[in-house]
Amino acid sequence: KEYKGITFINDSKSTSCASLKEAIKTYYDKNLILLFGGYNKNLDFCFLNDYKFKSLICFGQLSKNINFNTAKFDTLQSALDYVFIIAKKDDIVICLPRFKKFCALFQKVLSKTLLYSYFFGILLYLLEILMLLLLVLF
Repeated sequence: KEYKGITFINDSKSTSCASLKEAIKTYYDKNLILLFGGYNKNLDFCFLNDYKFKSLICFGQLSKNINFNTAKFDTLQSALDYVFIIAKKDDIVICLPRFKKFCALFQKVLSKTLLYSYFFGILLYLLEILMLLLLVLF
């Protein structure tokens, strides 16, 4: 999925650290944000310290067990809110959830974010029209 020039890659099929390393290597020359979390399956993520990321973002149960420098959030929603604050055009966000229903939940959160963005865009447009009318009338 792409949103405002930010590419989101669902790597929920990665079940091992080796497959995650391959995903990182594929996109390593880009501005890479890694969003990972969910259930703690006792995987050792310390190898992430060997890579340079724009940001490491951890959420859910796993965030309570990570002992290295990462932004930590309780929920996927709050982690994604943070992603939308820091991510810029041409950034790549690799999403590595450790729970089964990620795709549906991510789509729901992204849809909600797109909906809010759409309504705020309309609101700003209406405010601009109102300001123009006020300038013309006064």
